[in-house]
Amino acid sequence: MDPPGTVRADDSASMARFDSSLRQFICVSDFGVPLDAGVLAAPFCDDEVPLGVLRALFDAAPLGVLGISSDGIIRYVNRRQCENSDLSAEFFVGKPYRPTFGPTIEKSGLLSFYDRLVATGVPFEATLLDYKRHVDGASMAFNLRGYRAGGWILLVTSIERALAAQQRHYLQLFENANDGIFVLSREARFTRVNRKFAEMVGVPIESMIGQTTEMFLPGRLPESLARVERIIAEGHLGPYELEINTPIGTKHVSLNGFALLEDGKPVGIINIARDVSAEHRQAEELRAARDHALATSRLKTAFLANMSHEIRTPLNVILGYNSIIADEIAVTGDQQQMLQAIERAGRRLEQTIASILDISRLEAGAFKVSPELVTIADVVERQIKDFHPLAQRKGLTISHQIDEPGAVVTFDRYCLDHALMNLLSNAIKFTPSGWVRVEVCRTAHGDLVLRVRDSGIGIDAAFLPRLASRSSRKTPA
Repeated sequence: MDPPGTVRADDSASMARFDSSLRQFICVSDFGVPLDAGVLAAPFCDDEVPLGVLRALFDAAPLGVLGISSDGIIRYVNRRQCENSDLSAEFFVGKPYRPTFGPTIEKSGLLSFYDRLVATGVPFEATLLDYKRHVDGASMAFNLRGYRAGGWILLVTSIERALAAQQRHYLQLFENANDGIFVLSREARFTRVNRKFAEMVGVPIESMIGQTTEMFLPGRLPESLARVERIIAEGHLGPYELEINTPIGTKHVSLNGFALLEDGKPVGIINIARDVSAEHRQAEELRAARDHALATSRLKTAFLANMSHEIRTPLNVILGYNSIIADEIAVTGDQQQMLQAIERAGRRLEQTIASILDISRLEAGAFKVSPELVTIADVVERQIKDFHPLAQRKGLTISHQIDEPGAVVTFDRYCLDHALMNLLSNAIKFTPSGWVRVEVCRTAHGDLVLRVRDSGIGIDAAFLPRLASRSSRKTPA
């Protein structure tokens, strides 16, 4: 028989350490309750110790304690455990622990630890920051430790220990966050600052504590105070940006502010800060590059407009004299062909100049559209007549088909004429032989469609999405 006050070790390593670990756990680490002579004289051994010993040790303990006998039935619960769980002693005593609380601790991932404790005596400890309480499923911070000793399973619960662990957890997050974090009082004074924010502004943490935001926003304390009160009133503000002055230069900081409560009362705000100075510099560089490009484009537009006017003046003289020679001077057949060639080249150059002027007006925002009633047949027939000589020289047949010769549309006559001219020009250019036809017809929905068709190489379907791009050009294969 073992002497009083000792426990005989079994095959488990944890049980071999019972005397030192459990007694330190009871007397020193948590409870601070010295074992009196009567308790020390209790027959602590592998046989189940009397319930009275548990009551003497744990009834007034500041931590919750459950005593589960070797048959798995809850035989003991102290007052603090009832307070922690918001359940009465009658709810616990006499119930089998595993069927009653197994589902709850299984959700927290602790059931396997409990089963191992029962089977082998290996103690465990776990702190849960989001434990779902058995009685109502409410979330709480909760610390649970399990020991096997003297024929009992002892489960010790502590909310305070869990809160301390939770505080350490959040403190680690605060100190090691990749973003700057700081706390301001309602007077806009720094009360907590993490390492990242101190690095961001180039000021030691101890130099910021107690100082107001004026150290970074000179002369703007009223603005800061108003912002603190707004965040407290609304609960959250952000992201918002501030330009702050720091010892290492001007910084642009993006902030998210949250109200800080203690015992349900607002005491200040927490700000999460991110340095966006690099993004601001890039944005400024992009704006400068854009402004430079726009200025260059305006210069180019002005140059093209001036150049076009300079070319058009002598061109008009050339075409005018060419017309006089053709109409009033007797020329040979070969000379007549030369004059016609001059006329065609001049008109083509005139069209090119008109296109350049249109582009310059578009880029300058000065291109004006003048809608009017236009008989579509008139536009088509005139273009067919103008392109007939060009098509004939290539051996192409050019024709038109208009279902409604009297159809009238509201359109800018110049734009419609120019668009059809470009379509016909491309159709003739990329049709080596065959035909070109302009069709005007109604769709099933009643829309009037103008279409240019040809027997040429066509446009690859893959190129169609880029057809309207300014710099795209489809070349023959």
